[in-house]
Amino acid sequence: MTAFQSAEKSLQDLLSLSGPAGRAGVNVIHELLRQPTSSFEMGVNGGTPIVFGWTNPLAAGRPAYLHRCLMSVVDNAPEDRDGFFTIAALTNGLLIELTDANGDVVQNWETDAAPIKRHVQFASLAGPDIVPDAGAGVSAYGMRWTFSKGTGRPLLVEPGGTFRISVRDNCCAILEWRTSIQGYY
Repeated sequence: MTAFQSAEKSLQDLLSLSGPAGRAGVNVIHELLRQPTSSFEMGVNGGTPIVFGWTNPLAAGRPAYLHRCLMSVVDNAPEDRDGFFTIAALTNGLLIELTDANGDVVQNWETDAAPIKRHVQFASLAGPDIVPDAGAGVSAYGMRWTFSKGTGRPLLVEPGGTFRISVRDNCCAILEWRTSIQGYY
């Protein structure tokens, strides 16, 4: 098998049920992060922090393995190169955390010490793809954070654990901002 064929098969495994997700007893996870009200649009006023997350249900009775986090932002404003996508840099920034079933933070990717305030800071975690002019005055941004790139394995989320992003600033001016996670049980 050539390197290209191997890469193509790996991609097919990740995007279909022919890889780990296709094995008996394994379920695919592809979920938008949501706040408790079920909203998934992250362009909110986080003056009072608003948490978007995904929780591994206790009823699952087994750990979940998150492969990646995907973020997309689309706006009809130009990129603010020193800001947070199309708005000014955030004052308080985003917190990205993994909690256990008790709500205790077990991993925070140092965002408590250095929260993400500018979109270029995602580069410390992931490979951001920035398309400042996607045509017709639309700016588009994509970020793919593959957890195994830094650790060599997927992110383990025990039953009751939550992967979450806390928005702590007013981001209402962002037209569309969604984040999802992908993985398997």
